[in-house]
Amino acid sequence: TQACAQWRELIREKLSQGWTEDEIKAYFAEQYGDRVLAEPPRRGLNWLVYVIPPVLILLGVFVLFQAMRSWKVSSDEALEPEVPSLDDEYAARLEEELKRR
Repeated sequence: TQACAQWRELIREKLSQGWTEDEIKAYFAEQYGDRVLAEPPRRGLNWLVYVIPPVLILLGVFVLFQAMRSWKVSSDEALEPEVPSLDDEYAARLEEELKRR
């Protein structure tokens, strides 16, 4: 674009005047804001750009691990045969019947 061509020309002029790369970056950031930099500076709220993605990835791995463990436990429970529970009164009557024989 025309704006990019103008910026390239301005950068060439600054370099020919002896400006360093950091000075040129600072100039453009001062004129147009930090959005002109390829990598936002790690200060203020910009540090969240560097912290949030790894945190979200770790959180996703943790949630996935927990879900897989939960699925495994529920599938193991489904494979176990159900044993009918005997209430105490029924068990006592059964014991009496067996003793009589």
